Amino acid sequence: MKISIREAVLGDYECIAKLNKNCLGYETNTGDAKKRLELLLKMSSHKIYTAVDENKGENGAVVGYIHVNDYDCLYSQHMKNILALAVEETYRRRGIAALLLERAEKWARNTGAEGIRLDSGEERHGAHSFYEARQYKALKDHKHFVKIL
Repeated sequence: MKISIREAVLGDYECIAKLNKNCLGYETNTGDAKKRLELLLKMSSHKIYTAVDENKGENGAVVGYIHVNDYDCLYSQHMKNILALAVEETYRRRGIAALLLERAEKWARNTGAEGIRLDSGEERHGAHSFYEARQYKALKDHKHFVKIL
């Protein structure tokens, strides 16, 4: 297995939509995923990196991704915010998530961020252990509120 990390391209939208559904539990229409990815790829405040199995298919296959964006607010220094990190189940525990996280951290350092933050679902105990093993600290419990307009 040869894994490479690269910035996402528009052609990755189907794989990312599949990862969102299978790994994160977010059902995403592939047409909507394509539109969102196209928009985000144009924004310098967002980075999406993919993990590609170079031995799978003609051009390799996307088996994981991380989506990071700028996090700026009035009560904190400039940080980055991890919006999603997903790795195909059959590829887990092979260091792929760590490679994706390292690439996001490199982008954060290179752009002057003071740190990286993220939210992780209460039930995602494996993810919590993964982040804690990489010196991420859980600061507080909170509820996530959404209002659909």
